Amino acid sequence: MKIKTKIAITVIILLSIFVAMLLAMTMAAKNKDTQEPQSSLELEWVSDDLGCFYVRGVASSDIDMDGITEIIVGTSAGYIYIFNGITHVEEWKSDDYGSISSLIVGDPDSDGITEIVFGDDTGDSTKLYVMNGVTHEIEWQSDDLITPIASLRIDDVDSDGTNEIVAGSWDDGTLNDAYIYIFDGISHIQEWISHDLHGEIRLDIDDVDGDGTKEIVCGTRDGYVYVFDGISHTQEWQSADLGCYVRGVALDDVDGDGTREIIVGNAEGYIYIFDGISHVQEWKSSNPDDRIGWISGLAVDDVDNDGIKEIIAGLMVGDILPAEGVGYVYVYDGVTHDLERQSDSVEQFIGCSGIDINDVDSDGQKEIITGGCSHIYVFGVSSTIPSVSISTDKTTYTTGDTMTVTINISNPTEDSVMFQWYWGVPQYSIWRSVKSATIPAGYANTLNFSFTIPNWGSTPFGNVFYVQLLDESSEVLDAEVAWWAYSPGVEAMSQVDIAEEIKRTIERME
Repeated sequence: MKIKTKIAITVIILLSIFVAMLLAMTMAAKNKDTQEPQSSLELEWVSDDLGCFYVRGVASSDIDMDGITEIIVGTSAGYIYIFNGITHVEEWKSDDYGSISSLIVGDPDSDGITEIVFGDDTGDSTKLYVMNGVTHEIEWQSDDLITPIASLRIDDVDSDGTNEIVAGSWDDGTLNDAYIYIFDGISHIQEWISHDLHGEIRLDIDDVDGDGTKEIVCGTRDGYVYVFDGISHTQEWQSADLGCYVRGVALDDVDGDGTREIIVGNAEGYIYIFDGISHVQEWKSSNPDDRIGWISGLAVDDVDNDGIKEIIAGLMVGDILPAEGVGYVYVYDGVTHDLERQSDSVEQFIGCSGIDINDVDSDGQKEIITGGCSHIYVFGVSSTIPSVSISTDKTTYTTGDTMTVTINISNPTEDSVMFQWYWGVPQYSIWRSVKSATIPAGYANTLNFSFTIPNWGSTPFGNVFYVQLLDESSEVLDAEVAWWAYSPGVEAMSQVDIAEEIKRTIERME
């Protein structure tokens, strides 16, 4: 092994240890008690009572192409509603369809017009409908299905260039007659029906294992998660028994590790994360004192635009009857799994409608849109806690390179906070203050600093930037770390000279 290679490995090991220590400090600063949310969700709007026992579908889209996003809702009372996303005025209400069992919006036939796809159960018939989103005319209806549709997706699941409507059904009440249907989005020909999966189906679609083929992933009422190949429909995986009803299913690279995960929630109040390739269980949420009755819906999105995805969960607490329990919306950090936010209590069955994430009122901030028993809720996620982040434009630099450092600072509180930035070189035990400043109340800004990397000699070494925000008692409110490496120049330089050169670099930045 060459000397430079040995040195480089040593640098990586030392830097990894140092970064791990700083990350531990950062995580501790971000949330000292993972069961206490850092901030609450703001209820921006709640609809009038829609006269139903369940809201069975929620979506948002500029469905009439007027430049304004609408909220589209289906209810168990048989009606579809369209609300203006800004004013919340009811723009349209359908005729009575008996009982809407599910709803989604999209363009399954690729004609440039958004359609409303919904399942319906009148008692005498069970069908799937496609409705024009502008004219509200029915474009297609299926023949009678075996059981009502509980979950819908629109996707080119078999990669044939045409979207499909993928539908997961309810069961017959005895854990029988639950199926996945696939219909061609243009011809509406039924392309596939699964075997009986024995329990109401909730599903999502993605290339979850990164093999170039999309998969249909579903959870069922009898407590299992299944993965089916989107082309061959072969069953690729079945989970162990999760104990009960799997109500929520979402697929995403929730922790930013480059691999998608399967995220599901069940009726015992737990959220599970499985690796999309190995199917190893990565995480199971806590449920202190069995407080959470069941997870009723899931979504994954970077809902607060902090660069980290969150798991958004609708959950119920208390007995099953609405008069005896309440619902909440929880938001978990996708990496640390800390509880970041929660709503105040709302009605039962929150999230059973599905959870949609969109900037529905065009204010520049995403909202959480979901339904409960008989109301629609829109929650805002504006931050109420100070935050700071730091990043570099690359992770390796050599002599003559220009480094750009980006720092985001937000202080939405009514009190000023202290900002501190440190530069560390663990290999040489160097630790210097770069900048310190008082951040006023209401401040929010992105700062960029650039400097040229000087010649620090022929020995590589790792660097760490650490930033933090402190309150008046010097308690850390938020912290972040970024690491980068110096690639050798020509001649070696002493530790003292490197420290002096870093000092001069800091002075040039000011």
